[in-house]
Parts: sequence; structure tokens; C-alpha cells
Amino acid sequence: TEVAEKEKKGNETEKEVSSTGILVEVGETLAENKYPEINSLVETYLNACVKGDMGTLATVVSNVSHLDKEALIQKYRYVEQYENISCYTADAPNGQGYHVYVYGELKLLGVDTLAPGLLSIYVAATEDGGYCVYLDGLDKEVQEFIDETDESSEVKKLVEQVNLRFEEALTKDEALKKLY
Repeated sequence: TEVAEKEKKGNETEKEVSSTGILVEVGETLAENKYPEINSLVETYLNACVKGDMGTLATVVSNVSHLDKEALIQKYRYVEQYENISCYTADAPNGQGYHVYVYGELKLLGVDTLAPGLLSIYVAATEDGGYCVYLDGLDKEVQEFIDETDESSEVKKLVEQVNLRFEEALTKDEALKKLY
């Protein structure tokens, strides 16, 4: 993680400003860009979604039958690409996966300003020692972990900051506002 700035106040939790400029709490639930293999997987996944590339998606998801090419093409019809991707990971208690909050800035057709966004995915370990974006049903323990992570103060702060960035982008660029 590239750290732009650290601040510590009394007995408060240490906080860092990440490479994306988003303030995250350190050593709690989330780690930014801690696992290069997860970042690579997520980038491949997002790029394949944008292109509707089912062949690539089949290599990075648990079950490609959960994806529909036409639905992906429709969903990403205004997206040229994802840029400035950062993965905020929370380690699953079973040691077999990660709840990943993906910060990315979308380059949209006909819009100069990048649109900040955040999505949540679960990444699971595969039998061959790799990882995949898990699209199948989750067991109770993993679902409870995801629910708890979603309610953590770090995730709420991350969501809040990304929403603020998006609102700023909307006020800055009329074309983005119109597309939105």
C-alpha cells in the first residue's frame, strides 16, 4: 500500500490515507491492496465484465453459468473501462476467502470525469491454490462474516467517502450528471 499520509491522535485507531486518497482505518477489518493476486483477479474480472468476455470470465469465476453475456453487455454499455482499482479486503474466518470491496473509477462513454464507485465481491480459494470470484451460494458462516463486515465502521466510512467522491464528480461534470 502506498501511503500518502499517516495520522494518529491520542488513543484513537491509527488511520491512513490510501493511494486512492480514501481514509481507511489500519489494522481493523480492511486491508488495502494487500494481496496482489486478488487485485489481479479483480482487474481481470472487471475488464472481462465490461467486454462481455465469457471465455475469460469462465477462468476467474466459480460458475460462469450464473452470468449472462447479454445482461453484462447491457449493464456495461456505457462503460469503457475501470481505472484506479483498489481492493479493500477482509479475510474470511475460515481462511478460504476474502470479502473484497473494490474501489474503481469508471471511464464512461462521452464523459471526461471518471465516476468513482464501489462494489463488493466474495473471492474464494480454489482447489488448485488460486482464487476465483465466487458466484455460488454461500454457507451460513461466510454469509454472517459478509454481513458483519458490511456493518463495520471501516466499510461504512469507505462507502461514505466513495459516495461523496461520486457526488463531487456529478457536480463537476454535466455530462456525467446527465448520463447518471
